[in-house]
Amino acid sequence: MLQGLDLDSGESQLCAIAIFRNSPLLLTGDKRAIASAEKLKGSIDELTSLAGRLVCLEQAIMGVVRRIGIDAARIRICAEAAIDKGLSICFECHALADGRPLELTGLLSYIRDVRRRAPMLLYEPDSL
Repeated sequence: MLQGLDLDSGESQLCAIAIFRNSPLLLTGDKRAIASAEKLKGSIDELTSLAGRLVCLEQAIMGVVRRIGIDAARIRICAEAAIDKGLSICFECHALADGRPLELTGLLSYIRDVRRRAPMLLYEPDSL
């Protein structure tokens, strides 16, 4: 942890690689690391080069939903529900399909929370 923030060495290395290689995007499942990078950009100038290039897992999943549909995405995510608790909650993996349409308000809520904490660094669209 740097300056008491949740940016561990692995995420720090990913940021450094993305900066050095000028990668168009950096996808991470660590929302706290995105928020920490936002806070650190004032003291680590290189982080500002990641502006609009950090993508959270939920944005990537929204892109999957957009491409294959919510039902197909739900089947795939719920098949491995233990991998990510937040996604399993958002896709209601614990519930049997009861015929009502699944809404992605939980997923959007996660994205908006990250956007609130990292307005400069987070990739702008809600889906990748």
